[in-house]
Amino acid sequence: METDDIRSAAKKYLAQGFSPIPSEGKKPLVKWEEWQKRRPTEKEIDLWWETWPTANVGVITGSISGITVIDIDGEKGNESLRSFGIALPPTRIVQTPHGWHMWYQYDPSYPTKAGVLPGVDIRNEGGFIVAPPSSIGGAEYSVQIDVEIAKIPPFSELFKNGNGSGRKEMPKDPSWVVGLLKEGAPEHSRNAQATRLAGYLRNKNLGIEEAMEIMRVYAARCSPPMEDQELRTTLESVYRYAIDFASAKVADIPEVTEEGTAIIYSWPQYGAKIVLDQLSYETEGLYCEIEVMVDFPGFAPLHHGPVRFNLSATRTKAELARYLRNLFQFDWQRILDTVSRMEIYRQRTPGPTVDLRGPIEGDSNLWALSPFVLHKETTVLFGDGNSGKSMTALAILLSLQLQTDTFFGKKIPKKYRGLYLDWEASENSHKRRLHPLLRGHGLEAADPVEYLFMMRSIPDSLRQLKFRIDRDGIDFLVIDSAAIACGGEPEKAENAAKTFAALRSLGTTNLIIAHQPKYTEGVDKPFGSVMWHNLARSTVEVRSKKEWDSPNVTVGYYHRKSNYGYLERPFSLGFEFGNETTKISPASISSTPELTDKLSTKEKVVLFLRENSQGTAQEIAPAIDQHPETVRSVLKRSPATFQQIAGPINEATQWKLA
Repeated sequence: METDDIRSAAKKYLAQGFSPIPSEGKKPLVKWEEWQKRRPTEKEIDLWWETWPTANVGVITGSISGITVIDIDGEKGNESLRSFGIALPPTRIVQTPHGWHMWYQYDPSYPTKAGVLPGVDIRNEGGFIVAPPSSIGGAEYSVQIDVEIAKIPPFSELFKNGNGSGRKEMPKDPSWVVGLLKEGAPEHSRNAQATRLAGYLRNKNLGIEEAMEIMRVYAARCSPPMEDQELRTTLESVYRYAIDFASAKVADIPEVTEEGTAIIYSWPQYGAKIVLDQLSYETEGLYCEIEVMVDFPGFAPLHHGPVRFNLSATRTKAELARYLRNLFQFDWQRILDTVSRMEIYRQRTPGPTVDLRGPIEGDSNLWALSPFVLHKETTVLFGDGNSGKSMTALAILLSLQLQTDTFFGKKIPKKYRGLYLDWEASENSHKRRLHPLLRGHGLEAADPVEYLFMMRSIPDSLRQLKFRIDRDGIDFLVIDSAAIACGGEPEKAENAAKTFAALRSLGTTNLIIAHQPKYTEGVDKPFGSVMWHNLARSTVEVRSKKEWDSPNVTVGYYHRKSNYGYLERPFSLGFEFGNETTKISPASISSTPELTDKLSTKEKVVLFLRENSQGTAQEIAPAIDQHPETVRSVLKRSPATFQQIAGPINEATQWKLA
């Protein structure tokens, strides 16, 4: 099935009032709790299928989509319905790879439950189904009977009473246990299913030898059969850690690991894990987003969150512990107290010191592309709207990714893999820049030029970005632009600081695009807090000059800050826009008054001598609109920059660049 077909189906489901999400096989690719409360937008659907082009489409069941679904597993499910005398009303029916989904109008009396009968599951509030035209293993989901979605009688009437027949009691053992003992499991899943079955038997208080005899029945029916030694190893592993969760007292110190900005506390012996992310100190204490997970053989998995949580508040911890106990009996109060205390201490304790006499780590070539990009650092490119910032940033990304000197005439010491993060425009607007730029210079991009439209700030997107960076080998980011990417008011220092701290944690080389404040004499910094200038290792101002009745632009670049070495001299590039091509070439900045009016007198003298090789103060002065005595004074005060050619200093003295 083509990507666009699946994406179109997702948008069609959305238009019909359902809440669609992407899935890999039957596994949701997004944390789907959010989509139980709100439906996605078309833009979010486009983003998902650009990220996972081979994804299936699923639909959240329950009130958000207005549907309750009965999942019938082939003939086994049909036999259960017949045995219990249950006649389901005619409705829309979807053929699945192993059975049928019967879609009904949402009825809140139905639980979301697996094995309500052997081979019969219910998907309702909090549930999820794979939907047409998805496919798994080459087997497609398709609409078998396309009629209006019907109403269904209440659960207590249809299922609990067996449709009035009263012929059988509901089964006590889960259908998956019966299924495994009858049918076994294929090779790719037999170990996982053996672990699950062993946990179930352990929690029935069976001894290990009793469980072994039962498990041999399962092992013999697997394809291929499991060896006795492999089976016993699985059983011993489960029985080693199996516990009575309801009465367990968790005194063990958890393992602590970091994953991007997330801190993970885990107890492998219990299958328990708590993930903390988006940590920030606020007036009331240390806040975070918390996720709680338990996946232990024989128990239904628990996954709660992420939810906002105050690690410093006793009442908040007690409330969450009570809530979790209702879902899964465990020693939640002790676990939450342990995690909160350890994380607060961890935040208060500085990391280990390092000896600065040690070797410098990483690439020894600091400049990836001077003055725009410093390796493993963050730089800022700022200017007025429509001054050429985004086009320049795209040319920088191509220079690094193609390792070409075509655009800026500078050797690129290292090849990078870029990602353009955009909060302002659209993919098409950047495609309209990229394709002519490549054609205009006869270039081809062998690797994908990655683009991602962002809906959340950099600090709020760290885990997702870290995942993409690690998966795709990304080491250069363009952030377009600072005012939105920071997630708050750019005038506040804390928002700039959070953004730079977040980028540091990613370990990438970064170029931030920022806007220009209203012109103030002597102020050449990005819009917002002074921290955007102070925390950047290099900043470059962009100004442009456009001609009447011409699409062509001359863009000037002014190096305003450098933490490493000298400031580069101002320079300019000409952008020539054709019908299907864009050409970038060197241009004279001194011949464009609009680009020189913000330069200092010294910078203007440098530009004159760079283009004319030498000159007297009398010759230089009218060219830069200054008095000869002012020019002569600048020349005399800067012997490291200007060199007298011969003779005493007077009106006839010739000067050149040192």
